[in-house]
Amino acid sequence: MGGTGYGLVFAEGKRRVAHRVVYKVLRGDVPKGLDLDHLCRNRRCVNPDHLEIVTHRENVLRGEGIAAKKARATECPNGHPYPPDSRRCAICRKATLERYAAKKGRRS
Repeated sequence: MGGTGYGLVFAEGKRRVAHRVVYKVLRGDVPKGLDLDHLCRNRRCVNPDHLEIVTHRENVLRGEGIAAKKARATECPNGHPYPPDSRRCAICRKATLERYAAKKGRRS
């Protein structure tokens, strides 16, 4: 097993990730530029029924990394709801601008 948690095999003269090798043998090639997503969330799994071909973006957003968690967030760290089309809190942004304006006003 490699340092990434994926199972490794020796195939076609190289070390390769096991799930891609098994998928290729049983289901065919994964189109260039696409990923195999482990629906079971187990990186060592080679069951092709647990693998789905998706874009890299989709694979990342389905995961548990920082980008995925932020994309799924519905509220800011202060608990205010995010607008539907943004991940910037309008309430916190307004408060920050007001503090900045007040601070600038005091210095003049």
